[in-house]
Amino acid sequence: MPDTITIDPVSRIEGHAKITLRLNRSGAVADARFHVTEFRGFEEFCKGRPLWEMPSLTARTCGICPVSHLMASSKAGDAILSVRIPPAAEALRRLMNLGQIVQSHALSFFHLSAPDLLLGMDSDPASRNVFGLIGAEPELARRGIRLRQFGQDEVLVYRPGGIVVIGNGRLMAARELSADDKRFEYLAAYELDEDQQTSVCRAIAHNRTAETSAWDKNVLRALVKPLRETAEAKAMGWSDAELKRLLDDIEAPPQSPKTTKQIKFTLDIATCDALVAHLKTFADKRDEAIAIWLAQSTGKAARK
Repeated sequence: MPDTITIDPVSRIEGHAKITLRLNRSGAVADARFHVTEFRGFEEFCKGRPLWEMPSLTARTCGICPVSHLMASSKAGDAILSVRIPPAAEALRRLMNLGQIVQSHALSFFHLSAPDLLLGMDSDPASRNVFGLIGAEPELARRGIRLRQFGQDEVLVYRPGGIVVIGNGRLMAARELSADDKRFEYLAAYELDEDQQTSVCRAIAHNRTAETSAWDKNVLRALVKPLRETAEAKAMGWSDAELKRLLDDIEAPPQSPKTTKQIKFTLDIATCDALVAHLKTFADKRDEAIAIWLAQSTGKAARK
C-alpha cells in the first residue's frame, strides 16, 4: 500500500529542512519533496534599505557561502549604478571568492558529508557527525580543519628578505597572541618577488580597501610623493587628479618612515595577481585532493 517516508530534520545543510518521499503500491518513489522549514524573509526586510547595505545584509543568507551572496549583491549594485570597478577591486573580489571556495568545499565535505561517506550510512547516528569523524580518523579530520582554515586566513604577503608588504597588523597581532595561544604561531604567507616601488604601490592600493578608516597622512604623503611620476603609480588605484587632490589636501610636513614595516595596514586581503593565480591553482585541485582522501579512507575502512 502507499506509504510516506519523512526525513526531518535534514542535518547535512546550513539551515533547516526536511524531505518527504511518497511511495506507490509497489514501493517505488512516486514523489519526492524538499521542504525549507524556516522563514528567512530576506526579500521583505531588504525592501527600502540603502543600496550600500545590501552586500552585508545578503551575506547572511548562508553561513557556508556568504561571499557568493555578497558578490552577487555587489555586482547587482554595480549594474544599477552603471559603474565599472577598477582592476584592483576586481582582483580583490576574485581572491575573496577563491578563498571562500576553499573553505566552503572543505566545510561541506569534511564537516557535513564525510561522516556519512567515511563512517558509513549504517553507523550509529549518534556518532555519525564531525565529532565521531574526529574520533575515528583524527588525522583526516585535522587536514579538513586546516584546509578550511587556509581558505579563511588573511594571507600575509612579503618580499624576499622578509619585508612585509601586506599583513603588518596581522603579523604584529600574531606575535603578541602566540605567546599564550599556539594557534597563532603559523600564518598563511606568500612571497612576492617584485621591486620596492611596485610593492609600495601595491600596499597602498591594498590599504585603499579600508578608506572608511583613517590614514596616517604624514606616512601616506611620504610614500605617495616620490612615486607620483613613476610608471608604477597607476597600481595605487588613483587617477592623476585624485593624486593631486590627495597631496594638496595633506598640509602637514612629511615624515619619512624608517622602514616599510612601520606602516599599519588595516585590511589583510592581498590584491596581487600572483596570489590570485596561486590560490586559483589551489582551488582547482581541491576536488582531486578530496577524491584522494576519500579513496584512501574508504579503502582503509574496507580493509578493516
